[in-house]
Amino acid sequence: MKCLIISLIFICSFFSTAPAQSWEWQNPLPQGNQLSSVAYTDANNGWAVGEYGTIVHTTNGGASWSPQSSGTTNYLLGVAFTDANNGWAVGYYGTIVHTTDGGASWSPQSSGTTNRLYGVAFTDANNGWAMGSGGTIVHTTNGGASWSPQSSGTTNRLYGVAFTDANNGWVVGGYGTVVHTTNGGASWSPQSSGTTNY
Repeated sequence: MKCLIISLIFICSFFSTAPAQSWEWQNPLPQGNQLSSVAYTDANNGWAVGEYGTIVHTTNGGASWSPQSSGTTNYLLGVAFTDANNGWAVGYYGTIVHTTDGGASWSPQSSGTTNRLYGVAFTDANNGWAMGSGGTIVHTTNGGASWSPQSSGTTNRLYGVAFTDANNGWVVGGYGTVVHTTNGGASWSPQSSGTTNY
C-alpha cells in the first residue's frame, strides 16, 4: 500500500510540473480547414479564407502559407485586397473583417445584414461591394467604416462580383442571375446569361 501511495504521488507531481501542451496542425500544414476564396495583390502576396474564420497568407507565391488571426470563427467565403496592406474578408452572418496591415491584424466591420456574404470586391481602398444570400448587396465608400444596402432587383443568392472601376460592375448568382450597374450600384439591371445554372 505504501508503494502505491508513493507511486501515485510521483505520477501526480510529474503531471503538475510537466510543461503545458498545446495542439497544432501536423498535416496538412499550416491548417486543414476548407478554403473558399483567394486573392493576390502581386505574384508573391496572397490570402485565402475559409471555414472557422480561417485566413492564411503567403509572401512567396504560395510555396508556403502562414495562418492569420481573423478574430472570428464564422465561415469566411470571400476575400479582396486593393494592395499589400488593405483587405476585406466576408462570410456567414454578414461577417466582414478588415485589415490595414496585410493581415497582421483584422478588425470587424458592421455590414448591416445577417445574411451570408459570398463575395467582395473593391476598386480602391474606399469603394467596395459585398453580396450574398437573398439578393443582398452592400456598398461602402469609406473603406468599410459603414456599409449601405443596395437593391439588386433579385432575391436569388449572389455568389460573385467584379468591378472595372467605381461605377461599372457585375454580380452573378443562382439560376443564371447576372445584374449590372453603371453607377456604382445605385441601380442594378438584369442581364441575360443564357443559362439557368448557378
